[in-house]
Amino acid sequence: MSLKPQPINPVPEETVRVARAAFPKGNLYLTLRDEIGTLYSDSDFTALYPTHGQPTVTPWRLALICVLQFIEDLPDRQAAEAVRSRIDWKYVLGLELTDPGFDFSVLCEFRTRLITGGAEQQLLDTLLKQFKERGWLKEKGKQRTDSTHVLAAIRNLNRLEGLGETLRAALNDLATVAPDWLRSWVPEEWFERYGRAVEEYRLPKRYGIDLVGPVRPNVSWQAKTDGGYDINQFTVNWNTKRVTCPQGKKSTKKWVPTQDKWGNAVINVRFPRKTCRLCNARALCTRSKTGQEN
Repeated sequence: MSLKPQPINPVPEETVRVARAAFPKGNLYLTLRDEIGTLYSDSDFTALYPTHGQPTVTPWRLALICVLQFIEDLPDRQAAEAVRSRIDWKYVLGLELTDPGFDFSVLCEFRTRLITGGAEQQLLDTLLKQFKERGWLKEKGKQRTDSTHVLAAIRNLNRLEGLGETLRAALNDLATVAPDWLRSWVPEEWFERYGRAVEEYRLPKRYGIDLVGPVRPNVSWQAKTDGGYDINQFTVNWNTKRVTCPQGKKSTKKWVPTQDKWGNAVINVRFPRKTCRLCNARALCTRSKTGQEN
């Protein structure tokens, strides 16, 4: 990859129009672009690239994406998806709404160049300089003295995703060639842990930042079964604390707030034993061997 510096153009008009409509009260990334600009320029990274060969993705964008990754605690795959799909990211990066983005491996390659060239400190120093010039940071204020924790946090997420996907691929192969042996040997919780892509997991919290994003898809067997009764087909009356199943049967008065194994708040309800036992659609709803269903 070679560096061929290009002028940084204003945010495309259509991106501006849609972003202002989507965020009428403002947005962190819109404000960042409006107040500071792009933070970085390609000339900041000239020493890291040769002058001949296939052109690379503009380094100033990759550097800014590293900052956005750290803010939202995103691994490379999810950061690349945000570049493709999020309006506020396209705004701060100065991209057309139709821009397809790039493969997530480009981010890993860029961080390798930064570390190899000893330029990782530059990301933080440039950011602090911009903030100081605008009076957002004072000389005697507390601030981090290096940027290695930024790259380390992103690298850890990237490795965690790679390890999880490796284990998931191995288990899927074993399930194909030796399903009986796999069921007899692998702990039951592994099926829950590695049954879906790592990128769909709730990521760990770092530095007091909450990651807010799209709701994870329903991965229950009911949602994957044609005609299955997944949770979206049950009606909840929050006032009476009763739940109605797709067959029109109502839950008992037992309504128990609790937590799942990840510490998320959930509510357990029960349906009458006799009602569930005699239901003709029971196989679409549960695989429980008992009569009373949660």
